[in-house]
Amino acid sequence: MRKNMTILCLLACALCLALAPAQAYAQPYLFDTSGGATGSSGGLGLDRNQSQLAGRLTVPVEDVAWRITSLEAYLFNSGIPETMEVRIYEDSSGTPGKVFASYDFQIPRGFVIDWFGALDLDVIVPPGDYWFGVAYAGDLRGLVAASDGALNPFPLQATFRAGSWVQEDTNIFYRIGGSEVTVPLPEVSYSCAGFDPPMAAGPVTVKGNRTLPLKAQLFDQDGNAITNVDVPPVIKVTYRESPQSPPVDVTSDAFPVGQGTNGNQFVFTGEHWQYNLKTTKFKTPGTYRVTMVSGDRDEYFFFPPCTARFIIK
Repeated sequence: MRKNMTILCLLACALCLALAPAQAYAQPYLFDTSGGATGSSGGLGLDRNQSQLAGRLTVPVEDVAWRITSLEAYLFNSGIPETMEVRIYEDSSGTPGKVFASYDFQIPRGFVIDWFGALDLDVIVPPGDYWFGVAYAGDLRGLVAASDGALNPFPLQATFRAGSWVQEDTNIFYRIGGSEVTVPLPEVSYSCAGFDPPMAAGPVTVKGNRTLPLKAQLFDQDGNAITNVDVPPVIKVTYRESPQSPPVDVTSDAFPVGQGTNGNQFVFTGEHWQYNLKTTKFKTPGTYRVTMVSGDRDEYFFFPPCTARFIIK
């Protein structure tokens, strides 16, 4: 169901008054609805009653996965900054099911329409049916996802409205950056549960020289806890220049700098896989994404991975 004509007019005005075209990122796309920056006359509202939008795709080739590096939606915001999420859902009988990967991002203050999302990911998605979407992650007051004119729309779309998923006929603009993993995947995949607090608070920051505790649990496909692998998982840190969301100060929950982990491997402590990350290694202001990745991608991979972000001011 389409929102009322007020939303349509707002989006049309945004397109006329935007000061610059949407930013193009120099990377290949596994899926791209196209449109968006070329203009639109309509949109789907996001608010407390209609809080999620998603489209269904199939990763179609046996033994070939997608390595996803970005998830973005084309969005319009005319008011205050909003915290949003891009998400990957399992397919549940033709509708979005369990959320197994989500990444928050910030819509800035001001009259803007552009591509927004998470741009520094490393997520392996095996063959199968999935839903890719966008959702609010806080006290959302109103936002519009651009539509009408997608040249390569999702084959099936849905909105989460009034507590349930319903089929949606209006297209949304969405793109998925990354590449195909053309080598056969390992037969073993583990799901990563975490990271635990304080790193679960969203983007975090600390005062002074502190160490961030990264704790997670690993499970096999039958739900059994994984406590030992031949090559332990390792930490991967990527950098973005500009913070996308206001950070949460977790100084009181961080460790002294002397408790940092040496090397890059996580250690199983009897309950969690843990890595204590020294923030003293990172001097450049900006946002850093931390991901637990396989120590041997020929042996196992994570689906989904654990990820967190910290900000250096």
